[in-house]
This record gives sequence, C-alpha cells and structure tokens, in this order.
Amino acid sequence: MMIFSVTAKKLISYDSSTSDGKMWKHYDAFAQGLITLPLCIPGTAFYKCMQGRKNVMKMLKEMLNERKKIEGRHESIDFLDVLIEEVKEDNPSMTENTALNLLFSLLFGSFDTTSSGITGMLKFLTDNPEALRELTEERNNIRRKRADLNSEITWEEYKSMKFTSHVIHEALRLASITPMMFREAIEDVHIKGFAIPKGSKIMICPSTVHLNPVVYEDPIHSIP
Repeated sequence: MMIFSVTAKKLISYDSSTSDGKMWKHYDAFAQGLITLPLCIPGTAFYKCMQGRKNVMKMLKEMLNERKKIEGRHESIDFLDVLIEEVKEDNPSMTENTALNLLFSLLFGSFDTTSSGITGMLKFLTDNPEALRELTEERNNIRRKRADLNSEITWEEYKSMKFTSHVIHEALRLASITPMMFREAIEDVHIKGFAIPKGSKIMICPSTVHLNPVVYEDPIHSIP
C-alpha cells in the first residue's frame, strides 16, 4: 500500500492518509481476482475484480471532472493535469476515456509490479552476499563524490550505476514480475513449424525463456 500511496499522490494528488482508503481497497479487489475463473457472478473473485475496476474508474472520472471545473490554472501540478490539458487540445492524441484507462493502468502497474520486483530483488540479494557487497560499494562510491551527501540521486549518477542495473535485470529474469502476458495475432504466423492463425489468442510465459538452459548456461543461479 505504501508504493500505491506514493504513486497516487504523484500522479493524481490522491492522499491516502487523509482519504477513506476506498481506492486502494478497490484496486486490491481487482488484483486478487485478475487471474481467476472468469465467472462474472456476484460473490465470485472475478466479479469482485470487475467491480473493483468499475469503482476505481468511477473515482478517477469524478476526480477528472472536478479538476476540469477549476478555472485559471495555468500550470500542471500532477499527471492528471497533463492528461486534462491533452484532452482539451483541438486535435487531442487521446480521448477522455483513453486518459482514464491510462491512469488506471499506471496506478495498478506501479504498485503491483513494483512490489513484486522489490520482493524478488531482496530475495536475490539475500542469497548473494557478494552481489550485495558490490552493490553497496557502488552506492558508497557515488556518495563519496558528492558535495552534499544528503542530496537526491541525479540522472548522471543513475546512469553510472552499471552493477545496480545488472542486479535489477538478473532479479527480474529469475522472478518475472509478469508470469504471463496475453496477445492476439494480427496476422498468420509460422514459428519453427507451428502455424498460429490470425486472430489467435496467445499466452506468453517469460520464464520459458528466462530459465531456458539453451539460452542460459546455469539458468536458476544468478550471475549479475
């Protein structure tokens, strides 16, 4: 919930500490029933999932409408303002409904995948004390070069953290934050003797590549 609170405050100025927490509860219901038997019957997890999404979209719509009523605002304070300005353009790149769906996806993706990624990272570093030491040393080297030790990380510092980047990528390989992805074939595809007709629904499982011994010599052990 902490990650969601930070992201919601940045994107839509939603303060979880002063709200009733309904948005988080609706998102949680959505996440819990996302990969379940798709029976949209009251009482099922999938029904609660769909209701959760419906309720969040309603809240976002209300926030957008309230923000649009504010007159005289000349600068954006968050991402919601940016989207409103885009929708108001003479030739907007998105509709209001698209903007709302974008907000919904960003909020959901920010806490669900981020929390999973952090968990995988902690597990990876716990199992690899040498990697943790090198990661710590890289961070300490950056701090030593700063004039102000308490300053926030800069873009140049971030780009210089090569080992940190390797650790992140390796942790995501071992514990993918998206166990499956769904796509639709927009044309007939032939792969290694298999024919996938246009219109087919495809489920992609990243771990089949990430943990494939043909691709990685020792796939279940991390080597950042």
